[in-house]
Amino acid sequence: MNMPGIDKYYTVQAYTVLRQYLDNKHCYYRQKLTLRDIHNYQYVACMNPTARNFTIDSRIQRYFAVFAVSFPGQDSLRTIYNSILSQHLPASPNALFTQAVHQRVSATFLPTAIKFHYIFNLRDLSNIFQSILFATGECVKTTKDLVRLYVHEAERVYDDE
Repeated sequence: MNMPGIDKYYTVQAYTVLRQYLDNKHCYYRQKLTLRDIHNYQYVACMNPTARNFTIDSRIQRYFAVFAVSFPGQDSLRTIYNSILSQHLPASPNALFTQAVHQRVSATFLPTAIKFHYIFNLRDLSNIFQSILFATGECVKTTKDLVRLYVHEAERVYDDE
């Protein structure tokens, strides 16, 4: 919700369209200039804590319940990733190692004024596992192949930063 740009009138057009619908429960079809009623919809919105501003117009915010979700703890991350990996790999490797790599990279490569892109989050951690889970049995036949794939994916994810 905090990513659209503000125009010269200090409004956000995306908010205005959404608010118009939420206020009136209908919108206009621009090509035919007819009224279009929309029923039985639920909206879920989120805000990026690192993008632009941290406030939105109260006229649009009143339609949403606000929840703040913090970064999950180490035990939660281990449970999440171990349960995902155990469904795909018979001898599921422990996600603890990947968490340790992620923590070390995050602690070593801190964002600076010159290297402001050093921001690591769950997306980076998930990208490693996602790519490993796409591998088929034809590609990964031995434990050595799995380790090579893991190293390749970790380098790809963290080198791209």
